[in-house]
Amino acid sequence: QGCKYIVKHRKALTAYLGDYRLAANNNRAERLLRSEKILLVSCKFRYSEKGRVVFDILRTLVMTASGACGGAKPYLCWALKQPEDEIKARPHLYTPLAFHQMQSNSAPELQATGS
Repeated sequence: QGCKYIVKHRKALTAYLGDYRLAANNNRAERLLRSEKILLVSCKFRYSEKGRVVFDILRTLVMTASGACGGAKPYLCWALKQPEDEIKARPHLYTPLAFHQMQSNSAPELQATGS
């Protein structure tokens, strides 16, 4: 059955040989999925419907923070220290993207040094 699949999809499976833009392995995809798999395994409450909803929210939060900030930890540490009433009043100011923009605006400008 595996051999039939390879023969049937040979062109798609070997497309990377003719197109330099395609990776010859799936390491990048595996790295992107690794953090989600770790999160899934660590969420023991995911087996109930309510637990699965919580897991989906956490996964979305972690993936969004990773994409916007380069890592979820700095964002989560900052967000958890913010006053709850402020977050409820203006939630748009406490998103991962808002955190990243705030960090970018407060970062000192890099000065080019001529050599």
